[in-house]
Amino acid sequence: MAEAWQRLAAGNPHPADIDLLRHERFEAQYMARTGDPSYGRAHTATIEAGFTWDPEAAARDGIGYQRSY
Repeated sequence: MAEAWQRLAAGNPHPADIDLLRHERFEAQYMARTGDPSYGRAHTATIEAGFTWDPEAAARDGIGYQRSY
């Protein structure tokens, strides 16, 4: 997530970084709209609404940290 924010701040986002912003925005809007402060419920609602984020997408494209399994 930190690398996504760095790319965004530098003005060079990966498409998945934009997905992260949409995901986070939906969570925040869900909490504000419902008055429910539960991150867990907001996160579940966000995923169910289709706002997913793939934290490994940039690494698979050769940008950033890649885990070795």
